[in-house]
Amino acid sequence: MKATSALPSAFLSALTVIALLLAWYDHLYTVPTGREVAGSVVSLYKNQRSRVFSPTVFMVKLDNGPTVVVGGTAGLPYRLNARVLVQERRSVVFGLRHYEFERFIEPP
Repeated sequence: MKATSALPSAFLSALTVIALLLAWYDHLYTVPTGREVAGSVVSLYKNQRSRVFSPTVFMVKLDNGPTVVVGGTAGLPYRLNARVLVQERRSVVFGLRHYEFERFIEPP
């Protein structure tokens, strides 16, 4: 009978835990790139925690091309085709781009 080693499974478990911690850290901590980008709101999402339609996440078609998901502030009157300025942020570990609402270019 061969004695099986627990080393491979322990190693895989450790790698899994490290990968999960990196993904969690990367999601929580983003740094601003200093780049503000203009665009137009093309879609609104309903806040799932509230029965009132108060979008805190919406999609913006950026002037430089791509359509991105933007995190907003609850209670502001977002509407379709509104011109907004968004702040680009990058995640610390993987360098993924995130966008946050900065301000309206033209008042709603």
